[in-house]
Amino acid sequence: MSRRASLTPEERKARHKAQNAAYGARPDVKARNKARMAEYYAQPEVIAHRKAYQAEYYARPEVKAAAAARSAKRFARPEVKAQIKAYQAEYYARPEVKAARSAYHAQYRARPGVKALLKEKEAKYCARPEVKARIKARSALYRARPEIRAQQKAKRYGLSVQTVQELLAVGCVAALFNDTGHCSGKLHIDHDHGCCNGARSCGKCVRGALCHKHNVALGRYESSLSWAGKYLARHQAKQEGGRS
Repeated sequence: MSRRASLTPEERKARHKAQNAAYGARPDVKARNKARMAEYYAQPEVIAHRKAYQAEYYARPEVKAAAAARSAKRFARPEVKAQIKAYQAEYYARPEVKAARSAYHAQYRARPGVKALLKEKEAKYCARPEVKARIKARSALYRARPEIRAQQKAKRYGLSVQTVQELLAVGCVAALFNDTGHCSGKLHIDHDHGCCNGARSCGKCVRGALCHKHNVALGRYESSLSWAGKYLARHQAKQEGGRS
């Protein structure tokens, strides 16, 4: 009785499997199989058949759902998120990518209907109550920064930022006249309204910084002086006319 005949079907199956594995692991067999597979998959009809099958397979609802679930699970992993974020930061920092994105955005915004569409979207977005509140809070924080306030005042009064900072550092000019006990409110840049009548100044007629209270008081005092001067001038003219 031969050795093969004495083996059970399970043993023959296992031996056959081991022989096939040993044969397939040989380098020459691997290379020959690889060449055959490459030649087979390079045939036009095989390529067309695989494309058609893949399109039909990936269009199935259950396959789409399974792929979406796998992707969501993978992209939810912290290490994958960090890897994607790092790659995106490196990719968008490339000069050629920046130039391409800028050119595309410029070309997109230059389309006839895009400007109006973007403007409408922006207006609709900015009209939301929560967006309005967020913009208002952010603007208030921005304008409250000392350097921004100095820039705005410098532009309004025709001065340099350094000059404005020096005036504000001195404080209310009323302190020079021992009137510091009545200062109140934030500081304003005072200028001669006889030279520049309005909120802006040429820079040459700026007189100093005053607190809100003294700034208002000075404005009323100047207007009363103007009225009193006209009144006295008219009275003096009447007296001179009566003498003659």
